[in-house]
Amino acid sequence: MKIVSKHLYIQEYLACYKNMLIEAKKSPSSPDQIWSLEHEPVITLGKSADFSNILNSKGLPIVETDRGGKATYHGPGQLVLYTIINYRRSKLSPRMLVTKLEQSMIEFLALKGLTGSRKDGAPGIYIDGKKIGSIGLRFGKNFSYHGMALNVNMDLSPFNHIHTCGYRDLEVTQLANFNLNMGVIECATELRSILINLIYNH
Repeated sequence: MKIVSKHLYIQEYLACYKNMLIEAKKSPSSPDQIWSLEHEPVITLGKSADFSNILNSKGLPIVETDRGGKATYHGPGQLVLYTIINYRRSKLSPRMLVTKLEQSMIEFLALKGLTGSRKDGAPGIYIDGKKIGSIGLRFGKNFSYHGMALNVNMDLSPFNHIHTCGYRDLEVTQLANFNLNMGVIECATELRSILINLIYNH
């Protein structure tokens, strides 16, 4: 099976979202795609969110999307991986794909000496109760799209002005807080490799 795996550097959210929708609606025989990138600063709302999740946008653009989940922030220094995958072809249920995304972050963090954990009812990855990785997906007729985000070395302050993932007091963290001086591109290369192995060698 052909897999298109590429790094797209810094992308404006709405344009990237539109491109992802185009790819997700292609023929079922189209190759799977895994994109890694950073976004220009933006607040996004998932299908189960509303504007009450935003306390103060601080002038940031707000985009309503069709992914699962609630409110989150994307910005430079955060690694985003979009997974445009024909989950039926790969015999993956939605739950299985979420689990593999979470597992890829857990395995990546373990290689850095960090222990990432899941939390029941709250998809994503946590270290000591603070969220370092988030997941939001949409499942179309054949393809899943959207994906996950891992905080690497970014300005975390915008998270203070939203109810992150719908929670009032959810704290967030990032790799840089653990003295890991890794760049987004380096992290992207490693995490894409781990994820591809988990998805296509199951």
